Amino acid sequence: MTAVVLAVLSSIAYALAALQQRTAAVADKRLLRQLRRPEWLLSVALLSAGGALHGAALHFGAITLVQPLGALTLVFAVPLAAWRQRRGLARNEVLGVVAAVIGLTTFLALTRPTGPGHALDTPKSGVVTLVVLALLGMIWLARHAVGPAQGVCFALAAGTASATASMFTQAVLAGGRWQSVVPVLVAMVAFSLLGMLFSQLSYRNSFSAPMATATVTNPVASAALGVLVLGEQASSGTAQTSVGLAAAVLAAAGIVLLARSRAVTMTAR
Repeated sequence: MTAVVLAVLSSIAYALAALQQRTAAVADKRLLRQLRRPEWLLSVALLSAGGALHGAALHFGAITLVQPLGALTLVFAVPLAAWRQRRGLARNEVLGVVAAVIGLTTFLALTRPTGPGHALDTPKSGVVTLVVLALLGMIWLARHAVGPAQGVCFALAAGTASATASMFTQAVLAGGRWQSVVPVLVAMVAFSLLGMLFSQLSYRNSFSAPMATATVTNPVASAALGVLVLGEQASSGTAQTSVGLAAAVLAAAGIVLLARSRAVTMTAR
């Protein structure tokens, strides 16, 4: 329960940070100037607070439990954006929130994660770092081919980098000899910074599509890393898997509705 509460508070901080990042991105298209704006500096403070809460949540719960709650970032962003615009929520926004919350709640109820079976050693940390960096490099190159959808590519990279940072955070919390913890800690910081920069780049031309992409990518990549790298396990069984998949589809449908909402698309106003 503690992990869930901390993860929800983290999502609120991330939602506020995203709104500030979008404001900075709209104010100036050049990244270096965006990074000097007060809105971006405020977003960094909010992201730091969200990261601290997220790390605390990982201390009390496994990554496969904590990370799916990151999808609530978009859920909170919608009413916050509407409040900034001094208006009420539209019907599709309410439906999106309800679908996302029910889907996530059902998914979490059917998932019984366990913590990592072992701490990451230096060789494995290096391999994971190189693989993820290669993936981010391919996404960076692919952005030229997609044209107007560059924001989605950047958001995909942001979600992947942030998920990797969360995986390394979980590994640091798992403990181990300092010789193995230090490289993991360095990787955690590096991928956190990469996630922040890719996120800022994704908001230059739009807000809704990049935010929805990062919201979906983050928990999916985190779950994959948690199982493949950290040795975490989730509950199995045909019935549970089927219902879990249906719940995931419902949550994704809610996220799509929210991504298309007027509140999210107009936050720059």
